[in-house]
Amino acid sequence: MLKRTNQLEVKMLHIVREGGGLGCPCGLMKLRGLLGIEDVKEHVMVLGRQAILEECEELGIEGVERIGTPGGSGVSGFWTIRKRMRELGNVDVVSCDDVGVLWAVDRVMRGAKKILWVSKLPVGRRLWWLRKYFGKRGGGRGICVIAVSTEAMKGQLMKLGFDGEMIRVIGVGVNEGKIERNEDVLKKLRVKWGAVGKEMDCFVVGVMSDRPMESDTRLVSLAGGTASIVMQSKLGKAWQLRVLINPTHLYRDRSINLNDEFGHVGLLVQERGTSRGWEIGAGCDALLVVGETSEDSLAWACASGKPVMCENDPRLRELVGAEESGVVMFEGNDLRKPSDQITKWAMDGGMREVNGKQSREWALKRFGLSEQRERFGMVIRELCGA
Repeated sequence: MLKRTNQLEVKMLHIVREGGGLGCPCGLMKLRGLLGIEDVKEHVMVLGRQAILEECEELGIEGVERIGTPGGSGVSGFWTIRKRMRELGNVDVVSCDDVGVLWAVDRVMRGAKKILWVSKLPVGRRLWWLRKYFGKRGGGRGICVIAVSTEAMKGQLMKLGFDGEMIRVIGVGVNEGKIERNEDVLKKLRVKWGAVGKEMDCFVVGVMSDRPMESDTRLVSLAGGTASIVMQSKLGKAWQLRVLINPTHLYRDRSINLNDEFGHVGLLVQERGTSRGWEIGAGCDALLVVGETSEDSLAWACASGKPVMCENDPRLRELVGAEESGVVMFEGNDLRKPSDQITKWAMDGGMREVNGKQSREWALKRFGLSEQRERFGMVIRELCGA
């Protein structure tokens, strides 16, 4: 446990907006790992539907309070948040994932220090509001820092004009080898996915994406792509590639819509979602990481111990770095390389095992929970002047 340099207790409020930087599956997993620092009394408030509260319960985040404002935005949401914050009284540090919440905090908790979590580059009005808040004529009463997952994201924000001195890098904290795997549960998952007990062989690729989109044709291309044809030819028997969208309570409807729209038998939707991505990943044969918050998804995909592919994004390149990670990168518009790599993994179980073990060891080293908690604790101590 982290210890402060003095014995003054810090009162901290985490405000999580559904769909925000913390209000997505990987964001909630990240928050769960950072909670519980010694001498910090924390309260978690979520803004959104009942689904996000269920996600917190799935992860074991206790004592969560839900305010049912749609996404925590709009005039009604703004006033509801302000009213509840007044009831909570004095708070030393407020952690949130939406710049609109910062304005509400400034109105009610003027002496509070603030941490704003940014998981993707702001654009449009969101960028305008962020610049306005941190600008000379903006709100920004007191001290506020921006928290990001990677140095690459920090660099991109600096290119947009934000001061690097106020940006802190706090990555996702993986549970350092203490991830539980229930083999019976994994077997049941694979039966449900149609990956065992069938006449044909099935290879399940899990897509780690916080927000599965109907327009993401890569999923369909993989599901009906050349891998199945090549494998059937090489094996001389029926073989099918199945793509499992890693859905959650929050985005399960989008997953179902995606499946219904294309009606492909190789596209799977998990009946009951979970934020605990490593449980889904451990049941798959390989994992594909896509999406705007993919740097956090990558950590959990690698921690599952299965071989991983991801898009060649600047933030991911910075994370993966040398080949020691075992992660295979591909260009977003290149569907042939993922298909070819899946074929190799499907044909060679030894290669799958080696790549998966390599990725897991790298993830536990790169995203160690104790290191990220230490970074988070340092930010809190810095804000409180301890």
